[in-house]
Amino acid sequence: MEKLPNDLISITILSRLPIKTLMICKCVSKQWFSLISSSHFAETQLQRSSHFSSNSILTLNYEGIFESINYEAFDKNLDYFSRKFEGNHENKINTRLIASCNGLVLLISSLVLVNDRHNNDFDYIVYNPCLGVGDNNFVSIQNDRIIVSNRGENQFSFGFGYVSSTKDYSIVAISLSISPRRPGIVVYVYSLRYRQWQTPRIFMRHLSSLSCQECWYNCIGVLVNETLHWVFTLGKLAKYIGAFNLANNTDDAFKLMDLAPKTELGDDRVIKLCNMDGCLCAWGEYDGHLIKMWVMKEYGVTKSWTCLLKLSLGGICHGIFQRTESGKVMIVVENDLVLVDTRSDPPNFVQFHRCERLSEVVNYVQSLIRPNIEPRQEV
Repeated sequence: MEKLPNDLISITILSRLPIKTLMICKCVSKQWFSLISSSHFAETQLQRSSHFSSNSILTLNYEGIFESINYEAFDKNLDYFSRKFEGNHENKINTRLIASCNGLVLLISSLVLVNDRHNNDFDYIVYNPCLGVGDNNFVSIQNDRIIVSNRGENQFSFGFGYVSSTKDYSIVAISLSISPRRPGIVVYVYSLRYRQWQTPRIFMRHLSSLSCQECWYNCIGVLVNETLHWVFTLGKLAKYIGAFNLANNTDDAFKLMDLAPKTELGDDRVIKLCNMDGCLCAWGEYDGHLIKMWVMKEYGVTKSWTCLLKLSLGGICHGIFQRTESGKVMIVVENDLVLVDTRSDPPNFVQFHRCERLSEVVNYVQSLIRPNIEPRQEV
């Protein structure tokens, strides 16, 4: 039998395999090790990976253990893994799993108490849990340009995203004004490709008295259409969505968007955002653990907000994630991962996994992408 061409092996066969299988394939030969370790193969595999882990989540518990769970086929255990995070957080506490993008995760650790005073000195880590901690798989970024110390914990927040046109990942930190003397929203962007913080940009200079609804690790930016979204409180109760377009370098990169009808969500509730099927969604929790969720069917069009679901849960909801191919919605209730069939009346709940000492949960797709990307060559 003639040897199979490398392109056929790489593009047609290997790139369709789940990560767990690919890690085994790297041991077959030096050629396969080199092939699977290449950045080109990682990008190809990512483009084809939706079949295996488009409906996956990544959890982090208080012991620093990651779990990746595919809830589309949880009974088949196709791409489950558990890994202890062994990154260096010397003198840091309160490490949080912030977000995930293309298999990379952003972790932020902070030193919260210094001499019994409230202080927020952040360090940032970008990491691929599938690959473990290695020289090319772990990027630590010091807080050398972002000054947010001694501010209220609801006056700043973070996000993580990818811009396809530049093939660059961005860490975003926002600082909100609480004083008319220094109005506006300050946005700091760190480029993973160029390994540097960009010049801070100030938007919405006419606004003051802005805040997030909760402390920074409970109001992380939600990525939709290469744009990060937060819910802000303006004044005492009025709520709006702040949207920052990662690919936009102009003065209108940051804008405010209206939420779903206020009579439905209510200004007196904590409103959270999520990405479901590529659409921006807003949801709130009401008396008796009643969940109401709305979806913006046409991005940026306020009139397109449509009620998607109403559910009564038996506990506190910590997050709503993607839908399976069969239409079930993945929800985190207390420490339980629950699939909800909203098409049945009443809805059918199936608990399929319990997370011990759960800290954070994010949408996730397994990949071979490494955070040590090469600087873009100027033409």
